[in-house]
Amino acid sequence: MRMPAGASRAAATFAIGIAGGALFHLAGVPLAWMLGALVAVASAGLAWYPTGVPPQSRQFGQIIAGTALGLAFTPAFVAQVVHSLGLMAAAALLSIGAGIGVSVVVARIAGIDRTTAYFASLPGGVAEMAVLADRFGGDTALVALSQSFRIVVVVLTVPVAISWLGRPGAFDAALHPGDGSLPVLCAMLTAGCALAYALGRLGVTNNWLLGGLLIGAGAAFCEVPRAGVPAPALVLSQLLIGCALGTRITRKSVSMARRFLPVAIGGTLTLLVWTLFLSIALSQVSPIGFEALVLGTAPGGAAETGLTARALHLNIGDVTAFHLVRILFIVLLSAPLYQLAVRRGRDRRR
Repeated sequence: MRMPAGASRAAATFAIGIAGGALFHLAGVPLAWMLGALVAVASAGLAWYPTGVPPQSRQFGQIIAGTALGLAFTPAFVAQVVHSLGLMAAAALLSIGAGIGVSVVVARIAGIDRTTAYFASLPGGVAEMAVLADRFGGDTALVALSQSFRIVVVVLTVPVAISWLGRPGAFDAALHPGDGSLPVLCAMLTAGCALAYALGRLGVTNNWLLGGLLIGAGAAFCEVPRAGVPAPALVLSQLLIGCALGTRITRKSVSMARRFLPVAIGGTLTLLVWTLFLSIALSQVSPIGFEALVLGTAPGGAAETGLTARALHLNIGDVTAFHLVRILFIVLLSAPLYQLAVRRGRDRRR
């Protein structure tokens, strides 16, 4: 009996991703399974090989990642985060401001409308920014492509750069592979999926990551015995996210935005440089380590940067908290700021 075309394509994509992850792992690359899967699947797509995975695969990868990240939120750490909320809010506002500034340059160089450039340049989520762009008349395809490539660029550059600096941390919030209980893990993942579904029905952004994160944080805060995410589960999470990101890079997607894509990638690199200087400034007034600040303020996804922090033994709670605060600010402020800019533009033309 032949497999359905979609199932066989997904199986081949995952096989390519596993092979790429294994090669990167043998080469000692940081975050090997995610980066290897991403590069291998993207390479296949650029070579016209049909790639594709079910959307649920990345969602389940985010549930696992969110649960692992949430386990860092112990009572002591939550108290520490509360004292840093002002710093995190300032970093979020500065990052949003930088994204708005980059959007003006992107619009001029790429020759696209300001609405599309605005939502393509903000360091938000792929789906969320595309929905907002559609609401205000922007090009959703370009926004989704730009946001996808932004995450890819961050994932491909930041982990390698931090590893190259040779300054890995000594933090490890999740339990060691032998300390976690499989039934407890399955219960947490099941609860995370149920909560993520409920959050999605309520229209909450990043619901799959947040569902796992809230369950993991709850387990850590309540000190649930043997609550941990073992190494094989984290490898699976990296593979699922890496393969899903890799499928977004195909020859067709690149050729469709031949002029826009280099400008969008340049905008992401500009934001990364801004992140570097922002982290240097924040490290002067914060007890949080420089490497964790770089990951926390980087314009990448919370799941991807959180997994990077764990792979490099940095404080994943600090990194995740920075991203959650920025996500909250972007969700609350991106539309009002856009409407304010439109009104001011109209007033100037009068």
